[in-house]
Parts: sequence; structure tokens; C-alpha cells
Amino acid sequence: MSCQVGNICPDFRPQELANTAWAFATMAWLDFPLLDAVSEGAQGKICEFVPQDCSNLAWSFAVLRCEDPPLFDALSSQAVKTIWEFEPQHLVNTAWAFATLRKPDRPLLTAVAAASIHKASDVRPDGLATLAWSFARLARCHGPLFDLVASRAAALLQGNSSRSDRMQLQGLDDDNVGMLLEAFSKDDVHLSRALNVLKQAVHAGHQPDGQSLGCLAGAARRRARQTAEVKLLTELLPSSYGKSSSDGLRAVATAAAARKLATSGDAEGALILMRQVIEGGGADPVVRQLWVACGGDPAVLGADTGVAWRVRAGSPYSKELLLLHHVLSTASAGDVVAVCDAVESFGEETLPGQRRWLKVAGGDKAQLLTASARKAPRRGLALEVGAYCGYSAARVAESLGPADQHGMPRMVTMEADLAHAVIAQHVLSFAGLSHVVEVMTGHSEDMLPWLVKGIKEMQTKAKSKAGIDFAFLDQRGSRYEADIEVLQQADVLSDRAVLVADNVLKPGAPKFLWKVVTGKEFETKVVSLPEFAMQNVEDWMTVSTFRRGVRRAPRTQAPREIIALEFRAEAMRERTHLPRVGGAGVDFTEWAEFSQGMRRSMCEVMDLEVTSMAAGEDESDE
Repeated sequence: MSCQVGNICPDFRPQELANTAWAFATMAWLDFPLLDAVSEGAQGKICEFVPQDCSNLAWSFAVLRCEDPPLFDALSSQAVKTIWEFEPQHLVNTAWAFATLRKPDRPLLTAVAAASIHKASDVRPDGLATLAWSFARLARCHGPLFDLVASRAAALLQGNSSRSDRMQLQGLDDDNVGMLLEAFSKDDVHLSRALNVLKQAVHAGHQPDGQSLGCLAGAARRRARQTAEVKLLTELLPSSYGKSSSDGLRAVATAAAARKLATSGDAEGALILMRQVIEGGGADPVVRQLWVACGGDPAVLGADTGVAWRVRAGSPYSKELLLLHHVLSTASAGDVVAVCDAVESFGEETLPGQRRWLKVAGGDKAQLLTASARKAPRRGLALEVGAYCGYSAARVAESLGPADQHGMPRMVTMEADLAHAVIAQHVLSFAGLSHVVEVMTGHSEDMLPWLVKGIKEMQTKAKSKAGIDFAFLDQRGSRYEADIEVLQQADVLSDRAVLVADNVLKPGAPKFLWKVVTGKEFETKVVSLPEFAMQNVEDWMTVSTFRRGVRRAPRTQAPREIIALEFRAEAMRERTHLPRVGGAGVDFTEWAEFSQGMRRSMCEVMDLEVTSMAAGEDESDE
């Protein structure tokens, strides 16, 4: 059908072109010949497009992640001319589309902001959240628009909104609150506002996701706002997910705040927080160790040495908290190998009976990871993006050795989800690695440029070229290419730096794989391994060596076949996030079928040499 439609697209009217694209986008059907025909027809008739046609066409191409600069330039030009005719939802969808494809069109954004402010009373609450998110994603924190959004959000959350707003209250859900938090955390002016919105949202019964809270934590860290970080950890994160003083997440988050205070020299403040945890029934071996290290009276701890806090069945992050409980209860403090073995035993023996999967690079993957880390240079820093619960950071850190003589960490691990970050920090502290590995909370999109800036300043101050010697990518696969590009553009990768990426096949990172396989500056090996604790499911890891002296080719867009595979991988990745927190939306049989299909497709599109790593094989001597 798409071929037939494509052939007659030149005869379509503007509305028919927009509706055709909308239909295929709604079905998540990516068909480049069809989209080319729609784009060509639309550009030829762009002056006839009414606002709804512009909005629907932009939305459709964005949903399908189809970048078409000439089309979006034409849509922008027509939208700016007719912006005052746009309905509120058309304004929202247009802004979202340009933000999703990262097209910072200043004239269009200025026009959308002006029209949105003028029609603010008719914009749904969820639409205002989307507008703020879209402008922030494009680094356009429009002051008047953000002031308006914040005022409306506060009125809704406090119950002081107008009748029309209250009728639309169902539109301001947890995801919309998360979008507001992400938007307001992007600049200094609105960070305090973001914290106020979060406080109001929690009081109103909302449960923002951990990644939105991670955005706030990262923003506070970048701006040296330790008071805000502590408030997030002791009040706002626990209020979102921890219902009592003995709740596991509340205890672990408060311990993370105490550790921050202790590190900054405020041992007394740290003791006050830990006393609350201990007296509330939330002590564990890490809390007790920190209490004593800060000068607390050991007699306060009593005779119990186990884990006092509990995990509520079915609560958010219950899987990760049960993992932490298992580690603290079965491994020995300070024994990295025992801690990592406990994580693996939990994933292999405990979770499968509950039809859940632990996303860690265990088993053969851990063996390849540590062997690769040992081959990396040892002058600079190791980096992980995607800490999850701290397992792989512990594995890598053990192979790197102790912290340097100046007390600086050997490794930085980034985690977007604040709850995961505090759990990872607890695991690493229990393993005795708190001075070797620094856990950094926030999205890599925000935190990597900040980290890179710090590395460059340190290089200048120390007159050293020490940069990033090793990097492990284990976050969302669609971020791999962009994150490596940040490191390359900043020139902080050491010569012969080793880059390892997980989940390259399942659910896949086709654009990243194409980059490291075709880029002359990389020597890349693609390794096939069994997925950890997921029987009969294949995955790939890549091990790339960066050659600093090799001139890189100009950055170009990946071939369309690669983009189509990226779209396919991202659609599967979205399924794994259902339910929203801690769920499993894909069973093992589906994963096996998907990975085999991706293998066939990627080998057809790219000239790949995939090597196998048999169980127990050690590549450290190659």
C-alpha cells in the first residue's frame, strides 16, 4: 500500500499529505520512499498548508525520527507566517516535533512562545509541560513562557487553579511533572523553581520518575548546590517512594545525603541524618560503617549487624532494593569479588523465579569487560555511563587498582535515575570502593559536557594530557553515538583509549555500531555473547581502541538502512520500559527472536565480522 500511496502523493492535497504521514506514524511504520514522496509533495505546496497540516506533518516525521531539513525549513517558514492561526495543541505538537529532532529554529520558537503565551488559558496543562520540555531540550529557556508555565503548574498542584484548569487536571500526570522538572533544571534561573514544583507535586500525590529527579540532582551538582542535593535525598526522593523511616529507599537515600555532608567536612550534619536512619529502623552495614567513620558512638548501633530496613513488595525499585538487601546480607564488606558474585547470584538464582531480569553485564560479559579495562592506558580516568546498581563499576574498578595519591577517584560512573544512583553508591561503599569510584547523577547529555570541562581544566592546571583512558557505555543505546561524539569533540580521549559498549545487538545501537566500525579512528571488535541470566538470548558487545593520531572523516548522517534499524531498536527499548518503573515488557522468547532478527539485519547492512566468546573464555592475553 505504501508504494501505491507514494506514487500518487504528488496529486495529494496538503491535508491528504499530512494525514498520510500521520497514519503511518501512528502505526510506527517507517517507510522512507513514502516519506520522501510526502516531503516532496509538501514542499511544493507548502504555501497551501493550514496550521493543522503543518503540525500533523511535523509531528509525524518526528515520531518516525525522520530528519528532513528541507521539509522542516519549509514547515517552519509557513508556521511562522500563520502562527496566530494555530490552535493551542498545534503549537504544542509543533514545538515537540522540532525538539524531538533537535532542530533549534529560533524564529519558529520565538513565534510559538508568543502565540502560546497569548493563548495560555486554552493550553492544556500537559501541553504546557510539553512546551517547557521542548524549549529546554533546544536550550531555549524562554523566560516569559517558563514563568507562565510555572505559575500555572503551581496553581494546579496547590488546587488554586481556575475551573477550566481543574477540568483538565487529568492532563497533568506524573510524566508531565517529570517534563517540568527536566525543563526547569536546565538553567540556573529556574532550578529553585524546579525544586518548588517537585515539593508541590509530591504533596499533591504525584510520583515523579527517578530520571526526572536525577535531572534535578545533576543540576544541583553542576551548580554546587549541596543544600539542594541533600534536600532531594532526605526529603523529596523518600517522599516520592519511601513511605516510612524503615523503608529501604528512604534509608539508602538518607545515607547518600549523609555521605555528601561528611565528604564536605560536615561530620556533625552527617551524624544527625544517620541517627534518624538508625533510630527509625533503617540501619545496615554501610550506615553503621559511616556512623563510626564520622565519629558516632558505636554503642548507639546496638548488637544487630544485619539489614534493618525492609522492602515493600511491588513498590517502585523493589527489585533493585531486594538486590541491595541480598548483597548486604550475603557478601563480606570490602570484598569486591564477593559483592559482584552476590549480584550475579541474585540475577541468576533469585529473579528468574519471579519472571524478572537483572540488567547487568554479568557472566561472560563481565569477563570481557574487565579484560578490556586491563588493556586500557592507566594515566587518566575510567568512565561508565549507566551505573544502574554499581555492579559493572565495581568490576572495572577492581581491575584499575586503588585511587591515586591525591585521593582523586580512578573512575566516574554516571546514572540518570536518582534512585538507582543512591543504590549504586551503597553497593560501591559496601565493596570498599567509595574512594575509587565517584557516582555522578544526571543525564549524560547534561553531565558529560560538565565532566569534560572539568577534565580540560585539570589538564591545564596540571599541565597534563591525562584524559579518559577507558569508557563503558551501558545506558540507552540511542545515546551511545552522541556521548562518544562529545568526548571526541572535546579531545579528552587518550591515545589507545578502550571503549566498550553493551547491548549493541539487544535491543541494539546501530548508529553507534556504524560509527565505530566505519570510523578510521577506531579499531573495533564485535563480540557475540550470551545475555546474562537470559537463556538462549544472544547479545553483542563492542570493544574499540581509539587511535588519537588518525584524522577522522567529517561527521555524516548514517545511511537510511542504519536509521531504520535504530528506529526498530528504539521501539523495542520502549517496550521494555512498560510498566514505567522496574517492569518487564518483553519476555525471554521475544528477546531471542528479536536479537536474531537484528543480527541478520545488521550483518546485511554492515560488513561485520562478529566473533564469539565461548563460556569461560578469557581474552585478556590477546
